Amino acid sequence: MSEPFPPPQAELCSVRRERQAVRLRGDIDLVNAAEIADRLVAEVEAGAWHLDLSEVDYCGVAGLRALLAACDALRARGGTLRLTCSPSVLRALEICELNRAGLELVAADPAGGEEAGW
Repeated sequence: MSEPFPPPQAELCSVRRERQAVRLRGDIDLVNAAEIADRLVAEVEAGAWHLDLSEVDYCGVAGLRALLAACDALRARGGTLRLTCSPSVLRALEICELNRAGLELVAADPAGGEEAGW
């Protein structure tokens, strides 16, 4: 008989506010997406408009929904959410065609800056 799947990790992603930006680090998936969505919506309602996802290694479908919840919350306030994306997050957004969802996307520069948005 095969080994059971290991239990999910308690925290796969950390979230930290830096002025008007919220920096996420780690993975966003089904295990933590609801908590991440709640936190991002609260941060947007408190004035954040930029999500730095340059250190997010994995973002599953549930994670994409969490990002869209933050986008919707900011759109309701008349703003546009800016995402600085790691290559894997940017690719996930493009595959799901969420790069057309009214988000301002910026590719994270491996040197630590940002490249031009599209």
